[in-house]
Amino acid sequence: MNTGYIKLYRKVTNSFVWTNANMFKLWSLCLMKASHKESRFIFNGQEIAVSSGQFVTGRAVIEKEFNEGVPRDQQIVGRTLWRWLKNLKTSKCCPSHQPRNTAL
Repeated sequence: MNTGYIKLYRKVTNSFVWTNANMFKLWSLCLMKASHKESRFIFNGQEIAVSSGQFVTGRAVIEKEFNEGVPRDQQIVGRTLWRWLKNLKTSKCCPSHQPRNTAL
């Protein structure tokens, strides 16, 4: 995940994610986690296909990655992050295809 780059367009400043620093951080994390090519892997004993722009995560994982290095009193709880993630998904800011029994 620490290699490569992502493109960021200036029009993001016109988006609702720009008005909330934590929401922007979550959106950026989604961009960085997204696959850049189609791939397959085993998840809970089932083969999952992930297309370009998609990723698989869970509430605990996204909470850990989002709050890494953040002081305890400023961390965002997993329930809130998951709700924000669903909001990004419904607003078409994140991919909407969801493989069965997986998240995003």
